[in-house]
Amino acid sequence: METIFRSKNDRFLKESFELSSSLNSAFTRFFKNKIETELIVKNQFKKHYDINGRYNYIPYTTKNFIEKLFSVRKYLISKNKWHFPVKFLDCGCGIGSTLFIAKKLGYESYGLEIDNNCIKKAKEIFYDLNIKKADILRYKNYKDFDVIYFFKPLCDDKKEEQFEKYIANKSKVGTIIISANNNSYVLDSDSRFKKIKINNNNFYIKIKEEKKNQLFIQ
Repeated sequence: METIFRSKNDRFLKESFELSSSLNSAFTRFFKNKIETELIVKNQFKKHYDINGRYNYIPYTTKNFIEKLFSVRKYLISKNKWHFPVKFLDCGCGIGSTLFIAKKLGYESYGLEIDNNCIKKAKEIFYDLNIKKADILRYKNYKDFDVIYFFKPLCDDKKEEQFEKYIANKSKVGTIIISANNNSYVLDSDSRFKKIKINNNNFYIKIKEEKKNQLFIQ
């Protein structure tokens, strides 16, 4: 694994190894062996989207996700804004691996998921995750979270744009929004958001509300 912050002594690097090990243990606890785990995951996600235009859960690379959360945490620490709880939300969390990792990194993690099968598997694998069955296009409480994450949950480009505009409007000033794709056309063109780059990871922070013109010191 590459050094995330270019430092051999960085404690974050040690945590990434520990997290990968914990995640593998959780999966092997649920499945009989590694080969069966890989087969089930591949078969389960062979169909990428449902009739409502939503992607079925698509796993994101563990290493890349860890790097993104490290980058956000490093940013918050540098601004003296790392506190407990930092509330993390995954929009379309699937079987909950992102929530498990975020929790291990010190975030208070929550997920939104509409697929009952994914929610059931998440509870069987990880036991105590906070997952709410909800439609991400209608969820009302995005303002309750400090960090919001998504990995293109909607396969229809217009709905995806609608979703990103919705969380842009519903989130509070100071919220960090992470797109797994590293970029968001919607947020890039929204003057309320500022793009932050740490190493090769981009995320967005909401610096003001348009109506109140309330600036957030970043």
